Amino acid sequence: MTEQKKTSLKVKRMPVSEQVYDAMRDALKKGVWAPGEKIPTEMELSDTFGVNRMTVRMALQRLIGMGLLESRVGDGTYAKEFSLGDYMGRVSEFYLGPELLDKIREFRSTVEIECAKLAMERATAEDLEELELCCERFEKEKQAYLDQFTPATCEEDEQRQYLVKLDVEFHRTICRMSHNDLFVYAFDMAKDLLYDYIDNNLKARIETWKIKKQKGIIYNDMHRLILDSIKQKDFERCKKVYADMVDYKVHV
Repeated sequence: MTEQKKTSLKVKRMPVSEQVYDAMRDALKKGVWAPGEKIPTEMELSDTFGVNRMTVRMALQRLIGMGLLESRVGDGTYAKEFSLGDYMGRVSEFYLGPELLDKIREFRSTVEIECAKLAMERATAEDLEELELCCERFEKEKQAYLDQFTPATCEEDEQRQYLVKLDVEFHRTICRMSHNDLFVYAFDMAKDLLYDYIDNNLKARIETWKIKKQKGIIYNDMHRLILDSIKQKDFERCKKVYADMVDYKVHV
């Protein structure tokens, strides 16, 4: 047997912290500790595994980072209901950079429009009611923003940021109405980029208003049109409105 083959067959030694991590992860997966249940202390876990507290702490930090455990200051550590969407949202910042902003239009033109199509087929009455509320909240905040708008003071105002947040929530709700978790996970991965994309678009509108020295129209009723199209199961109309929204350009 060659040395290369001998090397490939060697059993790799696993660090003790890795073994503790695997054991605790399996315990959480099997429901040994239910979501919301307090797990043993570091000292108790050290005794259970026969290792020092630092080794246990390293394993705990990994599990907390994975979203499987939650540390509560002054109280202890608790098992947590794992959410892939939340986890992907946390790690996405490491591999989704500003250079991908230009590609967000393609993402919206594929994923969001397909979700809208599925929402027409699968949405429940409760889903439609929630989307209606999202639309109403957005419209109310939009009007409030326009009422208080002053070009000289709104460069970084919180109200603009909140409006963008409501805009993103509206579209995420449509993704959820597809009842396909993979679409929701994909949306959550791109959510920060989508927020930046919408915010940059709004800032461009503001700059245009400053140049013209007058308040323009922040958004038309595209959100309401999308909502109505989904309710009426009119995919062609919905697709056109989405295309107009995604490809919108600010002109001076």
